[in-house]
Amino acid sequence: MSNLGILLSTTVKHTSNNLIYILLAVIAILLIIIIFLILSLLKKQSIIKFAYPKKSARRQLIKDYKNKVSAEKRIKENKKQQKKESKEQNQ
Repeated sequence: MSNLGILLSTTVKHTSNNLIYILLAVIAILLIIIIFLILSLLKKQSIIKFAYPKKSARRQLIKDYKNKVSAEKRIKENKKQQKKESKEQNQ
């Protein structure tokens, strides 16, 4: 009977150790998955902020673009005007 009791206690210890290891592995895997999910959500939010800025930021971007385009037009017009003036002076 004592041999049977020792065998039973060793199997219980062995299975409980295996269960503990399995639970630890599952918890570690879940933590890794949660960390990846949090990082991906943070990344998506930053992408959304970059792709779709707030209204005030969009307005500022549009103003900057319009200013840039108008500046380029003015530069082209000034160059044309200078060319005309230089042609007139040469004649």
